[in-house]
Amino acid sequence: MSRTFSPWEVDKQWLIHPSVHDQVPPGHFAHFMCDLVREVLDGEDIYAAYDDDVSRSPSYPAMMTALLLYAWCEGVYSSRKIAKACEQRIDFMALTAMEQPDFEAVRAFRDNHAEALVQAVVRFFRAARRLGLPWGPATGEDDGEKTSMSLGRADDPLEDEARRWVDRSRLMDDEEDTRCGLQLRGDEVPKWMPDKAKRIRKLKDARFAIEEEDRKREAAALALADDDDDHDDDMDATGFVRAIEDDDDEDEIPPPPLPEEENPLLRRRSARSRRAAVGVPPPPIPSAPALEPVRSAPARERVAPGTRRPLTRSGDRRAPA
Repeated sequence: MSRTFSPWEVDKQWLIHPSVHDQVPPGHFAHFMCDLVREVLDGEDIYAAYDDDVSRSPSYPAMMTALLLYAWCEGVYSSRKIAKACEQRIDFMALTAMEQPDFEAVRAFRDNHAEALVQAVVRFFRAARRLGLPWGPATGEDDGEKTSMSLGRADDPLEDEARRWVDRSRLMDDEEDTRCGLQLRGDEVPKWMPDKAKRIRKLKDARFAIEEEDRKREAAALALADDDDDHDDDMDATGFVRAIEDDDDEDEIPPPPLPEEENPLLRRRSARSRRAAVGVPPPPIPSAPALEPVRSAPARERVAPGTRRPLTRSGDRRAPA
């Protein structure tokens, strides 16, 4: 019975390009963060830091602010991992409108606007609390007026939590800079990887090499099995296995000696020792019987050719007298 699967058309081109937001569910948190930055955060402090004399156009400040806030809410604090997510995660793509800033741009934006980002995180915490969303530290002040009165104090829990987010991002970047270097992301691929033709050729070469290794391994296993069979036959024929088994018995503990009453050899030695002690001579050794001399048969007389021996009573022929 054949099975039918849905097609896997990775090279298929779309005739109508949909919006990237259509690839994310409507209630996803990325939509909330995008609307929060555009409707709640003004970003005047960030825009004021830019002037018209720049070497190249920087990334849009509102997009970078939304990207950092969303990544920190998702538990992604490393600038390298944020840049990687912009290339691989559809929720990050929806937030950045398919823009892919590198990790150096993400780190530079955080360092240049650290204080403004802290205030943006505090404003996000306040908006989330107003809407009943579980973001921000638990301060125990459910009333909005008490929360507003606590803003600006040195012990503001919202600002302390926001600074912890920024400091955690800096700490992770410093650790990765030490491990990967200042200009490397840590997941760079070889130069032939982006080229599909070279990638296919490399994969085919790897497959052939793996198959050749498997054939050699199977041949070596068969040869070893044949050698073991021949070795077992030789050992059975020559008794080598029994010799090995006998050698194994050398390590065993020998049995205890038999007592004198049960050992016949010790019993005979003890009897001789007692007879010698009391002066009793040992029993005589019986002599062997005398042997009779061996009689040789009489020599037969020679008869000349052509003569006949006379018959005797026993029927033997004798020579003439």
